[in-house]
Amino acid sequence: MDLDDALRKIEELYEPEQIYVKGSGKVLEEEVQILIIKRTIKNRIERMWDVYRIVEKKCFPARIIVLTPEELNERVRLGDPVIKGILSGRQHFG
Repeated sequence: MDLDDALRKIEELYEPEQIYVKGSGKVLEEEVQILIIKRTIKNRIERMWDVYRIVEKKCFPARIIVLTPEELNERVRLGDPVIKGILSGRQHFG
């Protein structure tokens, strides 16, 4: 499963509000960073595993972060460099 396939599956099966992507997934050594925004009451670990199960056969290294809109706003307010870096990538959906 390549990056585009993985993103399509996440959109279809996880139904996020937004997806941000940094990295292309074309170079196997390059980690792709995927930030998913979704309203949910699940904790961060449960959210992450929900998404990893959807894309378990991916062919690229990835860091997947799933935040609620409120958590995203807080991380941006705090100046989180990881989140700022991913947001500087491309918005795939939303």
